[in-house]
Amino acid sequence: MNTKLKKSLGVIIPVYNSLPYLQDLRLSLDKQTGCDLHIILVNDGSTDDSGIFLKEWEEQDARVTLLYQGNAGLSAARNTGIDYLKSMNDSPEYLCFLDSDDYYESDSLH
Repeated sequence: MNTKLKKSLGVIIPVYNSLPYLQDLRLSLDKQTGCDLHIILVNDGSTDDSGIFLKEWEEQDARVTLLYQGNAGLSAARNTGIDYLKSMNDSPEYLCFLDSDDYYESDSLH
């Protein structure tokens, strides 16, 4: 019997004032069935309602971890996500980045 285990993948998403795009982003991640996702959302000091959306997403989806930092930019937010993943006891096998105004097509991640 061939039982292929799904790969674990950490997706780090920096977010700064991206509310108009977050619903499409979330829906695209919900359509990824080829791997076990751990979604790291880094709120980079958003001043719009992105933080409210992100908090609700975290509360509704066990795969999501929400981190906060003052506005320090895209690279700093990515590094915050990397530092978090390094601190996990059971960190994902693979890592990728996704910007908050982008999305993945269905089953893009394997």
